[in-house]
Amino acid sequence: GGMGPVQLWQSWARMEQRRGRPLSARRLYERACRHHPKDARLLSEWARLAAELGDPAQARAIFSRVLALRPAPPAYAWRA
Repeated sequence: GGMGPVQLWQSWARMEQRRGRPLSARRLYERACRHHPKDARLLSEWARLAAELGDPAQARAIFSRVLALRPAPPAYAWRA
């Protein structure tokens, strides 16, 4: 659903990270999560990036969204 497959958004954000553009990656994760608000992997990647960027409050808030997903998030969400 939404605007493009989740994997496309993830690949684009990861590419921006590899190119040394973490703020661009963060904006992409924010956009992607507006279109795919219940994707645990996408949310977990965004939270991990927030933590790497030194924003633990945002990381906690995003991880809280993952934990609130119903049904429960898949096992891979716990490896973030």
